[in-house]
Amino acid sequence: MVRNDTPWIVDGIEVSASLEGFGGEHIQTVATDVPVRYVRPGEPAPFAVASTVRRDAIALVRWTTAYRCISPSQAALRKMEIALGRFLSGARAPDGAAVTLLAGDEERLGALREVAWGSVRSWGERPIRKPAVVALWLSADGRALSLVRARVFAPAGGRKAAAAKLHPGDLVEFAVSVPDSIVGTGVGRPALALWGSPS
Repeated sequence: MVRNDTPWIVDGIEVSASLEGFGGEHIQTVATDVPVRYVRPGEPAPFAVASTVRRDAIALVRWTTAYRCISPSQAALRKMEIALGRFLSGARAPDGAAVTLLAGDEERLGALREVAWGSVRSWGERPIRKPAVVALWLSADGRALSLVRARVFAPAGGRKAAAAKLHPGDLVEFAVSVPDSIVGTGVGRPALALWGSPS
């Protein structure tokens, strides 16, 4: 994660990693955008950056960030409250057999791969366009496992439509799945950190 250590609310955070070899040579620079917008002073925000360089070839990683400050009116768009309705740690398959949600049996898990869900309410004064929920899966020792976006939807007549806008006082629902990268890895039940954000 990256933390906003400025006294301002910032947006458009870019994190860059400069990879160096054991001889001090520069190998590669990789960068990514932080998926959470309007990050408050002192707030951490998640990111994921990837490289094709072999891990054992990297001796040092030098981190840099870039960002821009935003106006208070823009920052108000992130007055969002997340309520985690349920975190499903176990269930039964339609045939009644016990299901281990991290077992990696994709066919039997089916819809049960969505193991956490809840709602997001806007407390802002303006509609939020394309509300998003960013989820960071963590191991028991606090190690980041996977960064994903939740499915955000507005129930409409019994079906779930993608939420295009969140009006003041209204709420939408979200669901998060265990990502393929940690299914069947034996990490046990992972923890979940959530951020609400405009897209």
